[in-house]
Amino acid sequence: MVQIAVVIIPPDVAGLPKNRRHPVRDERRDAVFGPAPVSRLAVMRQDHAWVHGRDHNKDAAELAQMGVGIIGCGALGSEVARLLAAAGVGQFVFVDKDRLESANTTRHALGATSVGQWKATALAKAIGQLFPHLAKAVTHHHAFEVLETEALEELACCNVILAAGVDALAIVRIARWRDSLDDPPPLIIAWVEEFACAGHAMLLSPGLTAETFLDDSGRPEVNLTSNWPTALANVVPAGCGSSFQPYTATEMLGTVQTTTRLALDVLLDDAQAPLHRV
Repeated sequence: MVQIAVVIIPPDVAGLPKNRRHPVRDERRDAVFGPAPVSRLAVMRQDHAWVHGRDHNKDAAELAQMGVGIIGCGALGSEVARLLAAAGVGQFVFVDKDRLESANTTRHALGATSVGQWKATALAKAIGQLFPHLAKAVTHHHAFEVLETEALEELACCNVILAAGVDALAIVRIARWRDSLDDPPPLIIAWVEEFACAGHAMLLSPGLTAETFLDDSGRPEVNLTSNWPTALANVVPAGCGSSFQPYTATEMLGTVQTTTRLALDVLLDDAQAPLHRV
């Protein structure tokens, strides 16, 4: 936001008749400004260094140049994106194939005004409105496995990639693609277990395979809970072909914080793979 201060210069009074009063010297301000009141103009900084720490955040300038790719802009990914933007991360690439539904809004960074919109696009717009000084986010509303070359190149240029809440097989695909790059960026995967009883953020070393990451049932080997009745852990609404896990935004806050902190640590070179936080 640009604030402009206007300075009004009094008219040249040279050559006025001697009996005419000087409009400024004789304190006749109404002759210059008219009846309109004069008030002070508030000037407020909105640059990156001031917004993120009032010129006292030593990491702000570095984070402003960083880019994060987030694959999965659902309940977990959207909240992490918002917090990373608040922390000062300057650039994003958002990937998600779904549109926002009304039932998503109670545990998502987006609200009812974004229902029906692509999650990736709406999230980029929301963050742009909250933090207009940040660079514009790039968005793709497709599944990872069908992304075009240009989108993959944008992800490859990120300083860190986060796969948030995507299924285990998608994680394996993302990891294989990352390992195929000449200069692979760090890869974080994050997910919540049933009922959000536990949440994970894992910084992966190269070479992840399905055999080393998944158990025989297709669940991550590192999960802390098991043997949940399927009917309780994955609810299928009437008339809907997909299932969901019944947990609330409050129960997911710990995983959001853990994932965001790990992403920032990676960006600032304070974390090295392999690393697993729960």
